[in-house]
Amino acid sequence: MREIIISVKYSDEELEQIDFNAERTGRKRSTYIRETSLGIVPKEMPSNRFYEDMKCIRSISNNLNQLTKRAHAYGYVNDEKLEEEIKRLNKFMLKIKSKYLES
Repeated sequence: MREIIISVKYSDEELEQIDFNAERTGRKRSTYIRETSLGIVPKEMPSNRFYEDMKCIRSISNNLNQLTKRAHAYGYVNDEKLEEEIKRLNKFMLKIKSKYLES
């Protein structure tokens, strides 16, 4: 339980920077200050686009999983549809890599 209160004075510019950083990491001001003062470096929250992209990857993966289940159930694979989904997944993975990992 947190019971000790420490008062710290900040300039307007410093507080603005703290609030900006806290918002980027999805934390309240107090949580951000506490974590950073304890040596924790909070990561910046991914953009909403990241979550949209991950949703697309899950959709493609789900389609591939369904195709695989059908192949096992019926003893054949719809090669055209499977190849289409694999190409779609590979193309999207390259896009994600370029967007989020390359500078």
